[in-house]
Amino acid sequence: MRRMGPLALAVFLALAPCQALSAPTGAVISSVSRLDLSSGRISGQRALYHLELPNTWVGYMIADREKIANGEEPLDKLIFYYKPTSKTDKPAPVLELNVHSKFGFEMEEGHRLLLESSRYYFTVWTPASETLPTKTDQAVYNELLKNAKDDQYMIALLRLAPGDSKVYRNTIWVNGKMLKIKSITQGNVTYLPIRETCELLGYEIGWDGQKRAVSISRGDYSQTLMVEGSPAKGGFNILIHNDRSFISSLYFIYYLSLNVEIDEVANVMVNEF
Repeated sequence: MRRMGPLALAVFLALAPCQALSAPTGAVISSVSRLDLSSGRISGQRALYHLELPNTWVGYMIADREKIANGEEPLDKLIFYYKPTSKTDKPAPVLELNVHSKFGFEMEEGHRLLLESSRYYFTVWTPASETLPTKTDQAVYNELLKNAKDDQYMIALLRLAPGDSKVYRNTIWVNGKMLKIKSITQGNVTYLPIRETCELLGYEIGWDGQKRAVSISRGDYSQTLMVEGSPAKGGFNILIHNDRSFISSLYFIYYLSLNVEIDEVANVMVNEF
């Protein structure tokens, strides 16, 4: 069966929610069932977890569960849609959440890894945007989509079963708070985003586009780091990735006097003494 795109899938489900579809991985969907969101919780069927639903999700969204035939991957597949105020308007896709086993996992096209646990991989797909018929619908939809694209927001909604635990890789924790940005490792050097890391520590960060320089200041401390030309203080070069400035974790130890610990899977803990 030909694969449907996310928007076509939303329209199809609205018209015939229980007909078999083709899954992104090529697996056959044997049934589609509409879920009851009124309890504020969705539990997995073939995976041990549950999803706590915010009140806005219960009030403004509908959700379907696609059942995969022959026990194929993913173990669980949930698709959420926004319900427009007019019943004649078709639901708009907000989120697809898939749960995979740890064996033979392959990332679906267009999805991103939300969370790895000791038992499962949780992946999500979100649309770029949708155009809704009214300003009220558009405002609510935009807020729901914003939450669906926020990995920390989504991870906080997931509840794992006893004996399962979250697995973190390349995360950055500053005084106990996890950043949305991942660390970058090149060779034996781990790089941290300058703005996001320093602002959590109370530093003011500036950017001079003409000179391509990053400034850091707090109290009596002030320093300018050049992206090109001369290296940053102490010889630590700045790495530009996705329009963000990164610098070696050693810079935070030697010049900002911070305690930095890095584990075997590149999780970085930054703390003030």
